[in-house]
Amino acid sequence: MTAEDYAVARRALLRRDPVLAAIIRRHGACGLGAARDRFDHFSMIVRAIVFQQL
Repeated sequence: MTAEDYAVARRALLRRDPVLAAIIRRHGACGLGAARDRFDHFSMIVRAIVFQQL
């Protein structure tokens, strides 16, 4: 998912679900895709191997 996809989903949840809206407002936007989107697949493999060695 792209950052725009997350933004669209967040806006939909804010409009449609008052309980989740309160949680989202309290804790902020979801950051699940943010870290993953910073690296390409090769970089992720290299990071995994390096961190296993540390």
